[in-house]
Amino acid sequence: MSDPRTIAAWRYERIAPLLDRSLSRAERRRHLRALTKQPIEWPLTDAEEARGEGPKIKPVSRSSVNTWLADYKASGFVGLIPAVRSDRGTSRHDVDAQVDYALALLYENPERSFTQLLAYIDIEFSGRGVTDEVHIISRSTLSRRLREHAAYTGILKERGEVRDKQRGSFQADRAHECWQLDGKGPFTVQFTDGTELPCCILSIIDCYSRAVLAATVCLSENTAGTILVFIQAARKYGLAERFQFDKGSAFNSIAFRSAIADLGVHRNFTATQTPEFQGLVEAYHRVLIRWFIKELPYEEVHDLEHLQELLTAMIELLYNGLHYHRVIKSTPAAKLAGRISERRLDEETLVRSFWIEEQGSIHPKTGEVHLSMGRYRVPASYARGRRVFRCYPVPDQRVTLVTPDGREIDLEPFEVKPLPPPRYERRTATGQLQRLLDTYRGETRAQSEPGFGLPEVFREFARLLGRSVPESTAEAKAISAFWREYGPLPRTPFSDALARASKALGPGRPVQSYLDHLARLVRAADDTTDTQEPKEA
Repeated sequence: MSDPRTIAAWRYERIAPLLDRSLSRAERRRHLRALTKQPIEWPLTDAEEARGEGPKIKPVSRSSVNTWLADYKASGFVGLIPAVRSDRGTSRHDVDAQVDYALALLYENPERSFTQLLAYIDIEFSGRGVTDEVHIISRSTLSRRLREHAAYTGILKERGEVRDKQRGSFQADRAHECWQLDGKGPFTVQFTDGTELPCCILSIIDCYSRAVLAATVCLSENTAGTILVFIQAARKYGLAERFQFDKGSAFNSIAFRSAIADLGVHRNFTATQTPEFQGLVEAYHRVLIRWFIKELPYEEVHDLEHLQELLTAMIELLYNGLHYHRVIKSTPAAKLAGRISERRLDEETLVRSFWIEEQGSIHPKTGEVHLSMGRYRVPASYARGRRVFRCYPVPDQRVTLVTPDGREIDLEPFEVKPLPPPRYERRTATGQLQRLLDTYRGETRAQSEPGFGLPEVFREFARLLGRSVPESTAEAKAISAFWREYGPLPRTPFSDALARASKALGPGRPVQSYLDHLARLVRAADDTTDTQEPKEA
């Protein structure tokens, strides 16, 4: 710091006009107002001089003036001399381990913010079971220590931050006056079983508090997911007066827009080709990318339900609970303060507001009907003509058939049965009936293994000889004659027999030589099967 007495003299010059007791209250107020409004040059500290910083020009705060006046009245000029800290130049707490841990987190994912770093540091260093209370580093100290670290330059290079162009700002007057809805994705998520799925996140934000009222993970931005996230927000907080979303097909569908219109929720007008209209949801999406989507490669995600739980925890603890918003100067949770809209609906009325009524033709033999939510089976007594159906997209994608008397019958999804597995292997046993079955099988038609026929035989010979097969008409006729006489044969035994023929005859033989050897092997196997007597039971 500069000379303490020079600083004390500078402070005295600022408050000297206020020490004159002959001044009236009006004159004193004018001096105080001029002192706290007019920018002046401040003396530099030693650290600022070492960094080569220029002089700071700003007005004196009213609290500083009051503090200097009280110190002068108590101790005179000596009271204005700044005190020197006894621990100057030393750290009050050992936070080196926390800084190193934060640096490692940034090198794992450079897009992590200070809010995330502080939350992860708190979890890591507060739960170790030590007897002494652990001091968690502050945001300002962590920022300063990271900037001073030599390895922090690599983090800045990895980020490649680019400032966004200027945009407007919007602030609602009260909670639940206006909501905003938008989706983020698709992004690919890899689960612990190795499967990968494209996922999207649909979110609703309150324009007053910036709090995320509801967020759901879905496989695509569709009408069902849009209705689901709206119902989740309406169940917990009631209905908004106004709603804002873009003109995407999922949001602009007749089912969704008609339902919110019936509920008395006005939709704000939005123009096309305006991806950052007001910028509220887009700012949240940037945080969502950094705090959640880019964290998923370092997480073990079991399924979609687990992914939804991870998203809920991040939003409630980090975004709503800890994220300090520079515009509202508060966290979203503190700004919202648990406020609930005065416009409330019961569960049944809310869900039934989103049902979709449509007509469909029913197949008279299978009872199948194609609807917007899929294929469903209609009971046999109603399986004819065109009928009216009602689809409830959420919460369980219920589809009903409306009978002529107004009743609703729940429908089951139409399931297409797969083909049964092929049976080409024969099972043998002992006994007289088994001998009859073996005799009967000798008169049955041949049964081929699925996907293994004459084309695959040509391919096996080509692999054996290392060239294209058939090379001539004679080769094609020879292989076809062998297959008609002894085939069809299972894939694995044929490959094994061909390998035995290659080992016995050697490479480079004509195709007919290998065919004659295979024929001898097949006849020998048939003779062994015919002469083998059944074992006694």
